[in-house]
Amino acid sequence: MNRHRLNSLFLWSLVAGLLLFSCGKSRSDTVKKSNDSRKDDGMEKHGLKGTPAAGDPVTPGAEPVTKTLVEGSFQCPRLVFDRATGQPIVKMDQYVDFRLEKGQIFTRIHIREATTDLTFEQCRNLKKDGSDFARRFDIECKTFQGLAGAQFSIDAFLVNTYAGISPIIDSSYPKYRSLVEIGKRTGRGTPRRTIVFYVDQKQMMEFLCYP
Repeated sequence: MNRHRLNSLFLWSLVAGLLLFSCGKSRSDTVKKSNDSRKDDGMEKHGLKGTPAAGDPVTPGAEPVTKTLVEGSFQCPRLVFDRATGQPIVKMDQYVDFRLEKGQIFTRIHIREATTDLTFEQCRNLKKDGSDFARRFDIECKTFQGLAGAQFSIDAFLVNTYAGISPIIDSSYPKYRSLVEIGKRTGRGTPRRTIVFYVDQKQMMEFLCYP
């Protein structure tokens, strides 16, 4: 009887040990899956975070910008209008720094809708196809990326932004009279270029460029 009781106790101890080991393993797998599932949460999932860019924030696009375009460096503060009076206001704390040099575009974009400075991933020459966009602009840029590869967040309505960069503005430019008037009212004079941000063909922001 004693031997039979000892054998029974040994078997029960063995079964209990196996059950405890199995339960402990199951709990560990559940925690791991829960942790993995959290990696898909947040803004990255919806495309609102920028992908780090490689190298220098130069944006040649599919082809270098035509070298015959007038080169130079420009500071382009943001243009807004007072809702009550309609008075144009130049916002110096929001801007695009723009440089055209040896067929390459350099841009630095500083706007309140983004958490860090941005640039464009691609810029290209516009074909003169008779469209209003091609009449107003020489260069099209698209796809924001963080300057120098920085990660960023941006307001959702600007995710699909593309931009037009005008030629040097003279009396033949389609918006010349309007820009002359704006230059007088802001006290800054007629801009040398403009940069306009669009989303789905709707103008979202405009920047006035001065040397």
